[in-house]
Amino acid sequence: MADRNASTPPPIEALIPHRGPMRLIEAIVETGPDFAATIATVREGWPLREGDGVSPLVIIELAAQTAAVSIGWQRWRSGGGLAGRGWLVGIREAVFFMTGIPLEAPILTRSRVQLSLDDYTEVVCVASVQGKPAGEVTLQVMRDSRSADDLQQGPS
Repeated sequence: MADRNASTPPPIEALIPHRGPMRLIEAIVETGPDFAATIATVREGWPLREGDGVSPLVIIELAAQTAAVSIGWQRWRSGGGLAGRGWLVGIREAVFFMTGIPLEAPILTRSRVQLSLDDYTEVVCVASVQGKPAGEVTLQVMRDSRSADDLQQGPS
C-alpha cells in the first residue's frame, strides 16, 4: 500500500469505484490539494462509440472519474477510506467543442474543486484531445459521509 504522506497517489483502483470496461482513465498524471489530471485513450470497446470514434458525451464520464481521483486522493490522504462508495453526481453544465473523438486519441482531463461544503462538492473539469479543447463539464457531487461500518448497519 502506498504511503499516505507521499505526494504520489495510490493506484487508480484504490481511489475510484470504476472497474472493468467502465474504468476509462488509464493513468493519473497529476494530483494536488484540490485538483487532478488523468489520461485516457479512446478504445474500440468504449461506451458511446460512433463509427471511428466516440461521442464527446464520454467526456462527462471522464470528468466524473477524474473528479473521483481528486476527491478520493484527498480523502485517502486525510485517513479516510478508499474507493467503493458511490457518489450521486449531477451535471450542472457541459459544453463540447468537438463533434467526435477519434479512436486511439489521448484525452487529458483536468478537474479542479471549485466549491466544497459539508458533503457537497462542485468540480470543474476540462478535457483536451492532442492539445485542443474538447469539452468542459461542471459536476455536482454529493458524498455519503457515513463510515463503512455505518453503511453495513443500514439506515438509522
